[in-house]
Order: sequence, then structure tokens, then C-alpha cells
Amino acid sequence: MIRKYAHVAVVAPIKGLLTYLVPQELSHVSAGNVVNVPLGKRKCRGIVFSITDQAPETEFEIKSLDSIDPEYEAHSIALRLKWIQWLAEYYFHPIGLVADLVLPPLSKGKKNAARKRSPIPEFPPESPFALNEEQETVYNAIAADTGFQTHLLYGVTGSGKTEVYLHLFEKTLKEGKTGLFLLPEISLTPQLVNRFAKRFGSKIALLHSQLTDRERTQFWWEMIQGEKQILIGARSALFCPVPNLGLIVVDEEHESSFKQEEKLKYHGRDVAIMLAKEVNCPIILGSATPSFESWLNASKGKFKLHRMTKRVGDIQLPEIKIIDLKASAARSKELKLPFWMSE
Repeated sequence: MIRKYAHVAVVAPIKGLLTYLVPQELSHVSAGNVVNVPLGKRKCRGIVFSITDQAPETEFEIKSLDSIDPEYEAHSIALRLKWIQWLAEYYFHPIGLVADLVLPPLSKGKKNAARKRSPIPEFPPESPFALNEEQETVYNAIAADTGFQTHLLYGVTGSGKTEVYLHLFEKTLKEGKTGLFLLPEISLTPQLVNRFAKRFGSKIALLHSQLTDRERTQFWWEMIQGEKQILIGARSALFCPVPNLGLIVVDEEHESSFKQEEKLKYHGRDVAIMLAKEVNCPIILGSATPSFESWLNASKGKFKLHRMTKRVGDIQLPEIKIIDLKASAARSKELKLPFWMSE
């Protein structure tokens, strides 16, 4: 009988994968399975990254897998394994602690507790707004790419970037795929959620820090099981293994809050780009003030640059003047105003 061995990322501060013997009763185990394994004198959760029949060269006794957690399907998690490995290597973080982030905070049995009030309000369905000429140009240019491509959408405030996103998400859903919309926590306002709810109704899910563990678990499973098609959230939403991703949007991509500064230190924008590359879908980085990194990548041709220079409804941008403070100092004194104030 050929023995099988599993390479497992255990949820512990250990750099690499550990090898476990696959017992006969667990011979059906595969990459992506969540398993329980012995680690020292305790039991530990882990995720299987690969199965091999090649025995490791070691003088130590190889311990066996304890059990497979039947709650999680291997397929959805297996699609993220290469991306998880890149994250752990690029950001120098234990791979098991990275892998554990793709799982929900609570077990599946606790997700069905009734909510007092849904975080997503109900609205009558709203028809899409007609795009103006500039929006239509950007929409067509982005919609033409079906595989991986990073798009930098540089649009002034009020130019209608969100409406372009909504049209692209609508196209993605018609193709039978799902979408991921990321934005800074501070931008996750009720107004934005309401706008998506009016357009997509019960098809949206949320993941952010203001939700309870039960609510996050509920939305996690609704995305995994295909009950919802668009996930809206802060940077942590990246780790939900959304199946069949067809579009990722990172709004306000210049925001520093996309960087996590504790535990796994990563940049949500960069990690989102790598996820889009892994699943082979387009990604849009939107901003009125793009980051230097994104602007440089666009100028070098690595990103496709799209500009939206006009506000919706031909509303004029505010006039900006440069004031010479030295020249205005005397006038400010005459008017009894602070030196930095002009007329």
C-alpha cells in the first residue's frame, strides 16, 4: 500500500509547511481541506496545501492527520493556496496564520442565528443611470478586457466613477461571475451601501470591522455558497475566498488605510492586484488623487490609465488660485486678518 503525506499550514507561528501522514480512513483528503492535526502536546487547525506519496527524509516519527473538518469544501479554499503562499513569502509572515484568515470567525452552525436588523437595507429596484460620453468611453475600454489587467481610473471628484463601477459589476453578474468592491473603512458609509442595495438588492454582502462575528460569518457563507454575488468591504474582505471572481474594484486606492500595520503587515491594494492576477480577472484602481506608485506604473504602461476630467452634469470645478503670502501680508495687516487669509 502506498503511503500518502500531507503538507499542512498549521495555525501557529511556524514559517513553513509541516508534513503529516495521511491515515487510511482519511485517504480522500485533498489540497484545500481544513484539517485537525497534532502539534506538540496540543491539537491544532491547519489547511492542506498538497498531497504527495514521497516520504520525507527525517529521523523523527511522522504524526498522522487527526481529522478533516467537514464544514469547509476543499475546492473554494484550494483556489487561494498559491495566493496565500505568495502573501506569506512576500510579507514574511507564518503561512498558517495567513491561511487562517481565509476562514470565517465562527463555525457554520452559529451563522443562522437571527439578526435583529440586517446591515443591508431593502429598497425597490432601481434602473441603471445612463452614462455620459466620458463615462461610456471608460466603461467600454475597461469592459473590453476580460482577463487580468490593472486599470487606473483617474477621475476628478464628482465625475461619476461609482456609476461606472456599478455598470461594470452589472456586466460581471450577467456573465455569471462575482465581484469584489474594496474601499477604505471610513468610506464604507450607509449612503454607498444604499446605492449598491438599490441597484443590486439582495445580491450584495458586507465584510468590515463594524459587523459582529456572527454577521461576518453569515455573509462569508452567503458568498461561498453563491447566495450573494457582490462582496463590499474593507481590506479584510480580500481574504474571503469568493468563487468565480470576475471583477475587483479598489476605490480610493491612494488611501493609507489600505495598509495593515499589525500582525500580517500588507498593502490591500497590492494584495488585491496579485489576487486579480491569480484568478485572471480585471482590477480597477480608482482615485481622484492617485498614489505615486500607481501613477508611475500607469506612466510605464504596466497599468492602463483612464481619465475622467469632468463632473457629472457639467458642474464646474472650483477655481484654484496660488496666493503669494509675502505679497499679501501687508494687505492682510490692513484688513486686520491673519497673514494667511486673502480677500
